[in-house]
Amino acid sequence: WMARLIDARGLIDTLLPEMIAQAASSDPTFDADALVVDPGGGGVQIGLRKQPAATCNLNYYDFIQVVFGSLRPAALAVRPYSQLQPEGRRLLELLFPPRMAVLGCWDWF
Repeated sequence: WMARLIDARGLIDTLLPEMIAQAASSDPTFDADALVVDPGGGGVQIGLRKQPAATCNLNYYDFIQVVFGSLRPAALAVRPYSQLQPEGRRLLELLFPPRMAVLGCWDWF
């Protein structure tokens, strides 16, 4: 048995510059000042100010899997409980482009 303890605010603060760089390299019109990444009690809210359709509310399990590449935003969008809009999926794809997963899909979250 193993546990992974993660400081969500610390992780986001560390990753935010890279997330913005990824998005800006894929879409030169990306407005980094409009980006909102806010960890809360039940998960992480990711969105763009004044664009409510781009807002994603991810629980911590899904957030960690998206960050580490074992869950793609397109797969997240088709989950039965997902309320992810196409604009939100596009934002997640800009921030977390496809990469080799460093956590196996079999890892339990």
